[in-house]
Amino acid sequence: LDPTGPQDDLSLPPSLSVDDEDSDYHQEAYKESYKDRRRRAHTQAEQKRRDAIKRGYDDLQTIVPTCQQQDFSIGSQKLSKAIVLQKTIDYIQFLHKEKKKQEEEVSTLRKDVTALKIMKVPSMPPSQWPASRSCQRVSSAGSRSTVSLRPCGRL
Repeated sequence: LDPTGPQDDLSLPPSLSVDDEDSDYHQEAYKESYKDRRRRAHTQAEQKRRDAIKRGYDDLQTIVPTCQQQDFSIGSQKLSKAIVLQKTIDYIQFLHKEKKKQEEEVSTLRKDVTALKIMKVPSMPPSQWPASRSCQRVSSAGSRSTVSLRPCGRL
C-alpha cells in the first residue's frame, strides 16, 4: 500500500461518508430543531413568568383598598404597575401605623384594668360603687385623662 497514493479500496461507501452532504443536512436539521426546542421552551418559561407577575399585580389591585378606589381623573383606565406598587407600599405603611396605635391602646387598656382591679373594694360589688369615684390614666404620649367609674362598673 502506498500511503500517498489513492486508496479507493479503503474509502467508505458514499452513504457512510463523513463528507456526505445529506449527513450534514441531517445534523443541521437536528441542531436547528434542538435550537428551536430550546427557544420554544425559553419562550414558554418567559411567558409563564410574565403571567405570574401579571397575576401578582392583579391580586394586589384586588387586595389593596386604595387600588380599588376609582380616581375620576384617570377614569376607568387600569392603574400602572408603578402606581399599584406605590399604593401597596403606602397601604402597608398605614397598616403598620394602625397596628402600632392598637398595640399602644391595648397596653393602655391593660394598665387601666390593672388600676381598676387595685382600686376595687373586695367587699363592695361594682354595681354599688359610687358614681363619683374616678382614677387618672396617663397615656404613653404623656397626656392625662380621667376615667370615671359608673355604678354599673363600666368605663
